[in-house]
Amino acid sequence: MRLLRPAILFSVVPIVPGPVAAQPITPPQTLEQQITQLSEDWMRAVWDKDDAVLNRLMTDDFVLISPGGSIKTQTHPDWLRTVRMAGNGECSYSNIHVHAIGEMAIMAAEMSCKGDFHGIGFEADSVVSDVWVKRDGTWRVAARMASTSPRFTGIWMPLFIGAALPLAAWCWFASRARLRERNSLMSSANRF
Repeated sequence: MRLLRPAILFSVVPIVPGPVAAQPITPPQTLEQQITQLSEDWMRAVWDKDDAVLNRLMTDDFVLISPGGSIKTQTHPDWLRTVRMAGNGECSYSNIHVHAIGEMAIMAAEMSCKGDFHGIGFEADSVVSDVWVKRDGTWRVAARMASTSPRFTGIWMPLFIGAALPLAAWCWFASRARLRERNSLMSSANRF
């Protein structure tokens, strides 16, 4: 009977597991955090020329409305073609406000970008309004309205080269013509 007592004790006393390491519980992201993260991923994909991410984050009917005298609209394929011409750079958002209306969210923010486009440096400080729609449980950007155009900072070098080359060629040809003229006058003076 003495041998059975420990067996009876273990069968009656429930086995209590040892302490388990606490898993940190991350709170779900707010809509503003989600849209902000998606916007940052979108702009990073622009500079990385990551078509897979761009196509995942943008609707097929995406439209960009740029500032100017008349509204310049770019559709998704046109915008992607333009994006491929971008060089290196980065964009950052500030003063972000997100407003949800059902399956649609509007993000208004200040956006600063710095980089190069076609080899020409530029800086842009814009106010953008992005329209995000939720399709099949995924947020995708459907439209962007931008308030300003970029300022090109590195344009002086291409302009200088573009103006200097024809000027240098003209000076070279003019000096050669004068030299030929002088040599021809000298040779004709030596004949007499």
